[in-house]
Amino acid sequence: VVQRERAEAAGWELARQRQHQPLRLEAKPSFANLILWKVVYQTEHRYSVDAVRILGDSKVYPGESVAILDIARDLPWLVAMGAFTIGVFHVLWNVSVLLIGAAAATVVQCNAPIFVTFMAWIVFKEALTGRKIAAIALSVAGTVLISGILGMSTAQLSGLGVITALASAIFYGSFSLFGKKLTGDYDPWTILLYVF
Repeated sequence: VVQRERAEAAGWELARQRQHQPLRLEAKPSFANLILWKVVYQTEHRYSVDAVRILGDSKVYPGESVAILDIARDLPWLVAMGAFTIGVFHVLWNVSVLLIGAAAATVVQCNAPIFVTFMAWIVFKEALTGRKIAAIALSVAGTVLISGILGMSTAQLSGLGVITALASAIFYGSFSLFGKKLTGDYDPWTILLYVF
């Protein structure tokens, strides 16, 4: 109890030095250790985590802070990233493998950056530069050459299979676009935790 109180006092002092006004603060011992404590406090928009050594003179090891998830604003984007992009992508990619084979489905799906470029141009108004257009043209040419589409008979390659593979690429590429919306506010690990 005394050690926890010392750790909490050090946490309050650290918050005061940072000019933070914690809404709540807790100190917990680190794993099987009553000497090093983690101090977590919440401000209006962030959580801060630091370590405090409680042996002799207290010593603070500054940690990091992360944004608090704004459920009303960002949960729909996280659900879209997880269920909509990754979930639908996996279903479409597996169906396309069944319809046109793993090699062709994979080569077509690897064109996701093309769709990301076009969707970013439409959604985020990113510039469609000459370099991007050249990269898209080279990617399409490479896909046609590597996949062997030109040499396949129509019996080997179904239109539905190609459309399904293209759709899987679109959904796979959408993951990047949804992520772009959230990366300015949250740490990438926070986003991955909620998405998966």
